[in-house]
Amino acid sequence: MKLGDEFNDFLDFERVLKLYKDSNFVDFSVYDCKTLESIKAKHPTGKFANAPVQLKYYYIKYMCVHGGVYRKRKTCLDKRITSTLKQGCEANIYVRINEKGNALIISKLNEMHNHPISPTMYSFLPNQRKVTPETTAAIVELMDLNANKKLIQNKLINETGKIITLKDITNRCRSGKQQSTCDIEKIIQKLKKTYCCSVELSVSDDNSLVGIFIQDKIMQESFQAYPEVIFVDATYKLIDWKIPVYILLLEDGNGQSEVGGIGLLVNEERETLLWFFQTFKRLNSASTLIRLFVSDKDMKERSVIREVFPDAFLEICLFHSLRTFNRELTCEKRGITPKVRDQVKNIFEKLCYSKNEEEYSYLYKHLQEVAPNSVLEYFDNNWHDLRNEWVTGLTSSNGNFMNLTNNRLENFNGKLKNVIPIFSNLETFVEKLFVVIRCLRLERDKNALKMVQKQPTISLQNPELVKYFNLLTLYAFEFLKKQFQSKVSFNQNTTEKTCNCQFFMAMRLPCCHIFEYRRKSSFPLYDSTLCDKRWSREFYYVSQRALKTAVDKSECNQQDDVKINFEPRIEQIKSKKPKSSHEKFRKASVCTTKIAEVISYTSNVHFDRKLEQLNLLLSSWSDGKEISITVIDGNNERTEEPMDIDIIIDDNNTNVCNDNMLNNNLNGDFMDTSYTKHNVNTTQHDHNYFITADSKGSMNEKCTNVNRSIFNDASNGQLEKDVSLPTFDQPEKTSITITNVLKSDIKNSTNHLIAVSDIKLPTKIKTCGRPKGATLTTIGLPKKKGLCKPVAFRLKHYLEQQNIIIEWLTIHSIAQKVRKQNYIIQREDIHTQVELIHMGIVEPEVNINLIKPLCSTGAWDLLKDIIELKKQINVWVCPTCQSEINYEDSILCNSCLTLYHKKCITPKKKKLSWFCLSCCNNLKSN
Repeated sequence: MKLGDEFNDFLDFERVLKLYKDSNFVDFSVYDCKTLESIKAKHPTGKFANAPVQLKYYYIKYMCVHGGVYRKRKTCLDKRITSTLKQGCEANIYVRINEKGNALIISKLNEMHNHPISPTMYSFLPNQRKVTPETTAAIVELMDLNANKKLIQNKLINETGKIITLKDITNRCRSGKQQSTCDIEKIIQKLKKTYCCSVELSVSDDNSLVGIFIQDKIMQESFQAYPEVIFVDATYKLIDWKIPVYILLLEDGNGQSEVGGIGLLVNEERETLLWFFQTFKRLNSASTLIRLFVSDKDMKERSVIREVFPDAFLEICLFHSLRTFNRELTCEKRGITPKVRDQVKNIFEKLCYSKNEEEYSYLYKHLQEVAPNSVLEYFDNNWHDLRNEWVTGLTSSNGNFMNLTNNRLENFNGKLKNVIPIFSNLETFVEKLFVVIRCLRLERDKNALKMVQKQPTISLQNPELVKYFNLLTLYAFEFLKKQFQSKVSFNQNTTEKTCNCQFFMAMRLPCCHIFEYRRKSSFPLYDSTLCDKRWSREFYYVSQRALKTAVDKSECNQQDDVKINFEPRIEQIKSKKPKSSHEKFRKASVCTTKIAEVISYTSNVHFDRKLEQLNLLLSSWSDGKEISITVIDGNNERTEEPMDIDIIIDDNNTNVCNDNMLNNNLNGDFMDTSYTKHNVNTTQHDHNYFITADSKGSMNEKCTNVNRSIFNDASNGQLEKDVSLPTFDQPEKTSITITNVLKSDIKNSTNHLIAVSDIKLPTKIKTCGRPKGATLTTIGLPKKKGLCKPVAFRLKHYLEQQNIIIEWLTIHSIAQKVRKQNYIIQREDIHTQVELIHMGIVEPEVNINLIKPLCSTGAWDLLKDIIELKKQINVWVCPTCQSEINYEDSILCNSCLTLYHKKCITPKKKKLSWFCLSCCNNLKSN
């Protein structure tokens, strides 16, 4: 390509330009252009009215990708560190239509570049790294399957021959995915029709989403069969709304975990949790059979469970108990020394593992003697009266099936986070959620069918155990088998059918004490009535889904419309009793926590600006001043300007926004105002803008200018009446029934009609990472380091084995010379006195050939003779008593290969490997 070249088609020019770029290793981008179509539209009868369409352009100018100069915006604060390709290169190509109007001609060509040029640099330019839409689709598919980026990169480089970076894969993955609009109506229909779910929604008074309850047919059937113990906890960071996902889990007859219900709750306020548990109870008739809830020590959650399920016991997860105590028992909070803190933590840990009330009482008395008053007061107020819910020996009486922690639920949450990307949109979350559930159900079904299709290869010899094996599931039988084979004496309270031990109370299976009692009393060891029905094979086969008919999906499409619970804000309908300082603090802390969370995910520029605004707000309120805030629209050109807050001071020293006046003039404590994510600007007002002691009469007029006031001009009696909401007669929208619940009064509820598409969804919140790592245990004590044990000689590295063998045959200095100076062992270096050579040299673990390359010919011949002589003598001396070991019981140290008298060391029960005290001490000293 050169100056003056003509082209009859723009496509011909593009082909030539590509060849030019590839051969000269330079890249160009369009800098300016004007099309023939625009020229013809402007001059219909002009000179180029009949120009061929395939020329496409009147003129087009290409600049080198390194051309031009970077110019920052006026509003840029230079806080973001970036880079640019622009380096002021003046190379360009100017193509325009010729005078005849029948071809494109290169009228200007500048090939002088001011930057280095090479094939490698050219291949790394963005335009050369572009991939086809098909490749982008393949990247998205592989990334959805959580494939390794480096393996994807290697595959694409081999297939396309292009340079593709890891960042390119990430960008292609994001751009290739279809952006979800989070259509709540579409998602609900998918839950109902595709996954056969019962779905219920809860919305606030302004139609904002509060919660979603999800339960499919299999969840209902699983809970109907095994309702005794429910594990409940929330997992976070799965949905981009940053809302918790509550999981209800249960344990089936084969010890497998099954999901009983799922709740997506926008907040964890008491009213929201109350709706969630009440919905679960209402939709499941077997909820009256719930015996125990296992959860953490969240007071709201526990108080709600007590209210909804008054007959159920509560158990605090052992892990959460230790973690909560660790967080609360600090030197700063309790005013104690680190030594006392660790001492008290150690006692609390022992209290958690107390086996009975007597052991607990003994440890509690010890705690009273050791702990200072601040710690003892905290323990008595928060833990002592609840000991039946967290002491492992006392919780078993509730029938917890030996579950001391929420590990079952934590395991399920871990599986969710392995499959569901962090902060996914709602549509992706629902899709991946049921991928996990379907996978786990297939595993459960496989284990169930295995019980039917397979039999153990090793048959049981005891006829009673055979009967129990045929009666119970494999999981329950393993527990019973250990109890059956244990030989212990029975307790005083043991009878032929009952016992007060932890195992019997927790599992509802016969314990070792009952079996021993029946042996001594000549009762038959087999009795099917000793085992709870839930553990029987017969009941498991009836309730397990793999052994029943499949769910008819036609039934899913015939379900009723989604029900929505409509809950006005509780604080708006409560009496006007003045709030205490603690109540005000709790209300304000919820708001300030959300503010801190939102600000923490903003960029540095916006973070500094917003922090200045909050500091000004804090200082103004601390000085007793009031401020006025105006919301700026997103399209306002002033959004880039910092916010100025005008502080209003009352010149007459009258109260601004007096509490009593607000209570007398406003019927609702809160006014609902909508905000955008953009900057907030303020406008200045005089003090008459605010409410003073002389402006009570104008209060109602001021209130009418608020965007929206909820329950305005309503008395307490009016609040109990129906709240009228608009109805929607659009057939394409899902019709739902809203229950207006005031103070959770279900009986006096009223129904309203609303469209699902009109529900306001929470906004997506940007996220960032977090640090990880821990050096303490759950309760905050230093982690116990793993016991360092010596390494057996056969497992040592061959170089270490060489050193040991050389030191046995020579002296330490010779071994050092062999290693550092490549010294060859000579005949005179080897001990000639056989008794000085370690007896370990003749052990089968020692490969003497390891040192053959390090010995001279004479030394190697002498060594072989000495080993043969050593085997003939075969005299071992015990290092402890210094006497010979003949035919007495002895034991060999697996590390140093030294033989000891058993009577000299009195070893514990023989393990796979035994190490002498000398080897252990040497390891500690090193």
